[in-house]
Amino acid sequence: MLIMESILGIVDNREYKEIKASREYKRIHQLEYRKSDRYKKWWIEYYKNNEEKRKTHCRDYMRTIRQGLLSLLGGKCCKCGCEDWRVLQIDHINRKEIKERKNSNSYYQLGKEIRKSIEKGESKFQILCANCHSIKTWENGERLR
Repeated sequence: MLIMESILGIVDNREYKEIKASREYKRIHQLEYRKSDRYKKWWIEYYKNNEEKRKTHCRDYMRTIRQGLLSLLGGKCCKCGCEDWRVLQIDHINRKEIKERKNSNSYYQLGKEIRKSIEKGESKFQILCANCHSIKTWENGERLR
């Protein structure tokens, strides 16, 4: 308790309890606030005014995740050795597993799945460049219908 008080610069124990209580109050009532009309209006206004900023942030975030996943899997095409990240694609080695995971189409979910397969020592995924991926899909009859 003394360490916390010295970090916060609080002399009186009552002030510390008030701060702790206010943090708990905010945490408890945060969901209620997000359901309020005031928050919804603020969010709509923020969404409209910062459209370009949001798009840039989202694009950079997705690019970072994608490059991280590519580096986890080796960072180059398994067939031709191409290393240009702009044309590399993550391919399921076994096409049947795609049907099992219909609801996880995000990079975040795919990243979790790739990390789990690497930890288990399984090879469910590979990196192919766009040309090699198209050729593999065509030769194996895996075209989407």
